[in-house]
Amino acid sequence: MKKFKHILLSILFCLCLFPSSIYGQTSIQVTYPYGSSPQTVPEKWKVYYTDNVTGNQIIDLYGQIHIGSKAVHCVEPNVSALNGASDYQAMSMESIYSPSLCQEAGWIYALGLQKDPSNEMDLACQILLWKLLDQSVSNFTYHSDIQAKMDQVNQNIQIMKTPVCFETNDVLLDGYGKENSITLLDSSNVFEHYIEKENNGIHYLKEGNSLTVWLEPGDNPEGSLSFDCFYSSDEALSSTVYISNTSQNVLSLEKSIPNNVKINVS
Repeated sequence: MKKFKHILLSILFCLCLFPSSIYGQTSIQVTYPYGSSPQTVPEKWKVYYTDNVTGNQIIDLYGQIHIGSKAVHCVEPNVSALNGASDYQAMSMESIYSPSLCQEAGWIYALGLQKDPSNEMDLACQILLWKLLDQSVSNFTYHSDIQAKMDQVNQNIQIMKTPVCFETNDVLLDGYGKENSITLLDSSNVFEHYIEKENNGIHYLKEGNSLTVWLEPGDNPEGSLSFDCFYSSDEALSSTVYISNTSQNVLSLEKSIPNNVKINVS
């Protein structure tokens, strides 16, 4: 992105592409899909906010920046990202931010950009990251189409945060066969978004927010089932922050560990 302070141009990149020399390359790629002048860029691709220290209103223009083929995102709003800067050092996100912030940032990536690679979602996720990780700016204003994408992500994050509420997570079966099955109903109405993670020898039928479990001869008499929300925890990786003394810090996002529910059967 480009940022403008009281009509004075200050080039800063929002969805920041940084020096690909971080990965042993020598160049970066910076693009502005809708232009780089506030006079010509459509309102949809502008973000307005207030610097809490100076009181200045900042105008950000949507831009795309990558390290190699990987898109990275700005950590701090209203800080310049210098094209060609090459003094970046990689640090795990967990070494800088709290576990809860790291987890939610990974959910923004998983439930936003990984589901919807559109430019609208890209900008929406950048704003969500700013709101999550930085308190130096406030009074955000943006287009309704971007708000709609943010609402989608926030809705999915709320589902992720909501625990599955079965009557019990420890099922005691009286015998073999589906006629002796027990059906659990999730009163939170989020289980429909869960996928199988692990099955240690249990028969089950998952329909919407209900889970029916039973044993057949040869099944593990003390088995278990587990389910992950939206995607498998096997897909989770640590996100990386790239720190610079001369330029904007950037975040290379990965999926974080999803919520999980486990059912023990005996």
